[in-house]
Amino acid sequence: MRNAITAAINAEFGVSNPSALANHVMYCLPTGTMSGIAYAYINSWNSVYSNEWCNYVSGQMHEIGHKLNFAHSNEALGPYKDQTGMMGYSYGSDDGPLMCFNAAKSYQTGWYPTKTVTPVTSSCGDFDGKLFGVSDYGKAGGPGTTIIKINVSNGGPDFFINYNKQSGVNSGTKEAGNQVTIVSAAGEGTGYAESELVAKLIAGASYTISNFEGTGKDVTVTFEGLDTTVSPNPARVVISYDGMVCGSSTSSPITQSPTKSPITSAPVTGSPTKHPITPSPSKAPVNSAPVTPSPSKKPTDSPTRAPVTPPPTRAPVTPCWDKGATCDPNGVHNCCNGCQSNGKWAGTCK
Repeated sequence: MRNAITAAINAEFGVSNPSALANHVMYCLPTGTMSGIAYAYINSWNSVYSNEWCNYVSGQMHEIGHKLNFAHSNEALGPYKDQTGMMGYSYGSDDGPLMCFNAAKSYQTGWYPTKTVTPVTSSCGDFDGKLFGVSDYGKAGGPGTTIIKINVSNGGPDFFINYNKQSGVNSGTKEAGNQVTIVSAAGEGTGYAESELVAKLIAGASYTISNFEGTGKDVTVTFEGLDTTVSPNPARVVISYDGMVCGSSTSSPITQSPTKSPITSAPVTGSPTKHPITPSPSKAPVNSAPVTPSPSKKPTDSPTRAPVTPPPTRAPVTPCWDKGATCDPNGVHNCCNGCQSNGKWAGTCK
């Protein structure tokens, strides 16, 4: 059907390809004519939606993200489960959520002021510690730092840090609202690469990247708290390498707090729906139809032609994971039918 729509558009408007009409073109297909809820082609002009998913904001933004060269956002609990941004789950709602992209994707956009910290240098890179939420971009007398990249120069994934402030255009973020998040991703922050949410820090908490680049030394990221001396109150973040605060060129004490593990996330609301179900695509030229059917990796227990839970949900709903998913040790998410024999806090969902 997609090819038939393309041919009809070309004939109607006298063009050789719909991309001659617009940068991004959405195809809305009737129920039962495609698998899954939506898909798009990487760095191309076309995205395709099943029936009502043409109307749902997060589905639209997710697929537009693919066309901007964004890959999926994952978390330890599984694919798509980073719900701090639009490249994780999609939601059956035509009015929201008001949510942006995660730290790695935000860096990739090039929309915001960024700083790169290179820990193995003598000064750790130049970082002043103030980190603004995306909704506060440009409010502090000029653009303030929004994304920090911790550069890993030996070929491993880099780390990207943001303050996931729950306000304005990001007021509907589904996870880690008002926390400092740390995301790892390959591709130097500019290429198509899936990301992994590795830490969610509340004020006073830290996350340690052990044995950074095989040096035997640790990099520690600490969310000190909000900086009330600056409006509109950015997060004060300290990054240290082997005890030296980055940007200081000298060894300085830092706040001591738990390390090496993410902090429990804020409760998740809404009814997430697993996104595309089709296999990974090859990149396609703008003016030709790709031979592969979709942009993304097939998730576990992928959805049928309707969302897993009835969309849209008007009241907060705590989602549950399907069979085979890892039980959440923090208890934020529940298994649909309970955990396997290991008990409520371990094992996999029944």
